[in-house]
Amino acid sequence: MEWEKEVLNSSLEPFQELHQTIYNWLPEIFNRFTCRISNAKTDSIGFRQKFGP
Repeated sequence: MEWEKEVLNSSLEPFQELHQTIYNWLPEIFNRFTCRISNAKTDSIGFRQKFGP
């Protein structure tokens, strides 16, 4: 992709780190669109227990 080439050729380290993070998480990101499974319900329960209703 064009944005990847620009990021990799730039000297902006934060963008290079972001690119690497996105690349590392691609399987999980794509799983969200193919499986439609999330842990939102569990996260909301944990949030309420920690911060209240």
